Amino acid sequence: MTDTTLAGRYHILKPLGSGGFGHTFLAEDLFLPGHPRCVVKQLQPQSTNSQVMEVARRLFNREAEVMYQLGSTVSRIPHLLAHFEQDKDFYLVQEFVEGHDLSHELTPGQKYPEVWVQQLLLDVLEVLGQVHQRSIVHRDIKPANLMRRQSDQHIVLIDFGAVKEVGSLVADGKGETAIGTQIGTRGYMPIEQFRGQPRLSSDVYAVGVVAIQALTGLPPSQMEDYDTGELHWQRYAQISPGLQTVLEKMVRPDWRQRYPSAVEALHAVQELTTASAASVTQPLSPIPPTPVAPTVAMTQPSRPVAVSPTSPSPASTQRSRGLPCIFWLFGGFGLVGLAFVGLIVLVAVTDQTPTTEPTPDPSPTSQNNQPPRPTPPAPEPQNSGDLFGAIAYNNEDGSYGYGFNFTDRAGAEARAIQECARVAQGKTCEVLVWFQNACGALAKDGRNNAGSGWGDTRALAQEKAVASCRTVGGADCAVVETVCSK
Repeated sequence: MTDTTLAGRYHILKPLGSGGFGHTFLAEDLFLPGHPRCVVKQLQPQSTNSQVMEVARRLFNREAEVMYQLGSTVSRIPHLLAHFEQDKDFYLVQEFVEGHDLSHELTPGQKYPEVWVQQLLLDVLEVLGQVHQRSIVHRDIKPANLMRRQSDQHIVLIDFGAVKEVGSLVADGKGETAIGTQIGTRGYMPIEQFRGQPRLSSDVYAVGVVAIQALTGLPPSQMEDYDTGELHWQRYAQISPGLQTVLEKMVRPDWRQRYPSAVEALHAVQELTTASAASVTQPLSPIPPTPVAPTVAMTQPSRPVAVSPTSPSPASTQRSRGLPCIFWLFGGFGLVGLAFVGLIVLVAVTDQTPTTEPTPDPSPTSQNNQPPRPTPPAPEPQNSGDLFGAIAYNNEDGSYGYGFNFTDRAGAEARAIQECARVAQGKTCEVLVWFQNACGALAKDGRNNAGSGWGDTRALAQEKAVASCRTVGGADCAVVETVCSK
């Protein structure tokens, strides 16, 4: 179909994908200045029976109206530009979203940290919540239908399942129109949707599966129990109890036990994020005491004052001996006079001491004959845009924690130790690696021998971590975590 022009306006440039319901093409609009790009979806009913075509036409127009309303009111759903029928096929023309879908990010073996997954949940549930508030079910949420928009990195929902029914209509043995193919994707589709009864919570299930896939690096087919419909994923991810509780509720087999819609699921994830932010604002380490400047000897000596705790005071002597006050008065004048004479003599001797030109001494310990003031440690060079990260580890049970995107090293290390201690149930954790505007990685073997590394790229950090693990005796070292602060 390449190089074809549809409706005299939309020139097909290249195919983008195809499935059981039709094909998708990249096209250009010849009627608008600059010929902007757009996406054309071709829906082909599986039967050209007149009755099937009539049902398909009615369904197509209805779903096109829904898509138009969503695209006009929800910023992260592509705008519907046109819809038409040509040669017994149905076409949707939508806004072209520059970016890539999440199947390019959620590759096998690629595990993402908890904070990244929480942000993904917030992004997807926010736009899906707006769809659910209109009582619309997407029905086919999966990584390939979640687009990472290049302009702002937000997630855009594409390829709603309801409109695909147009391409699944068939005529059954009685001549009646029926849906010939189940809408949805195995692994992301819960039991009730598989039985043809999709609900708002069916979309919640699919989003939960996508999040679990990001955490574990495993496709849902490797975690699903086909007898019970349950996902057994917990042993593949080390996350906080709060996020684990939320995800477990999102993917429960019974739709009645899940969050009713994306709105409630979004609130649950927002509460986790708020609690996490609050813990960051609390001091994670004791405040160091304020340093006290050392006493510095003065070049001008002060007059000594002799203190004898065993000598009685004048008043006590007067009371004990009963001497007249006049004696004490004259005695005081005499002491003052002696002190004055001594001061004059001292000044005279000082003036007679020959003076020499001071010789500069680069050593701070001898300059001015004064001990140096303590110099505080120089702060690490740090720009306002610097971001720090750290990974902490407990070698008893292999627990670890991390902190990233902190504006200072101390904060990143404190968060890493805090998260590690929480997972290790209070056991001592130590920071293995910290990194600045870079990536850090942790590798370990089956005996909890661990190594770490950092680098400008994830691959470099992982390579160094594995090499470090092997130097401490690790035989089957593998990367278990990679975190970037950039």
